[in-house]
Amino acid sequence: MRYATCAGPEIEPGIDLVTGLFDGVRGPRFCGILVRTSAAAEIGYSKEHRGIPDVGNWTRLAVREGAVSCVDAPLARYTAHNNSCTGTSTAKSWQLAGEAILRDLYSDLHRLGYEDKALKIRRSQRNFITGLLATVLMQSAGRPGWVWRAFKEFCRVPQFFLTPMTVRRFTTEAGKMFRKSK
Repeated sequence: MRYATCAGPEIEPGIDLVTGLFDGVRGPRFCGILVRTSAAAEIGYSKEHRGIPDVGNWTRLAVREGAVSCVDAPLARYTAHNNSCTGTSTAKSWQLAGEAILRDLYSDLHRLGYEDKALKIRRSQRNFITGLLATVLMQSAGRPGWVWRAFKEFCRVPQFFLTPMTVRRFTTEAGKMFRKSK
């Protein structure tokens, strides 16, 4: 089964790419993100970003840059499987990683004087965490006990599930979950 995502405009502000991802209207695949080695080294690696350090690194780089470039061609391919980092992670671990990424983003933006970008990120922060939780839970669909795990997560953090984004994600991607659970 193949899924394609919208690449976006050829050139756009990095903050727009990041908030588009956070708000669930853009879907860059992390295996398709390319950054300069020197810029990645400058940002460094954060253990607090746990299973998604690539997201923490490239989002921090993208919001600092004036512009990013998107290529409208299939450049990467990946396979979703139950033993992937996503498939073996807990929703709580991704929530904690997402919160650490947001802290690092805010810290960078405030230090650099980009208060307008920090405000855009703040408006999208709840959607970002919601998207992370939904991704982990949908990856586990079909495994024994997945409905119970999803229910427990809903009870643990209902503020991230009672959102328009959750409805949008589950209505647009529910077919994937049910095909996978059969």
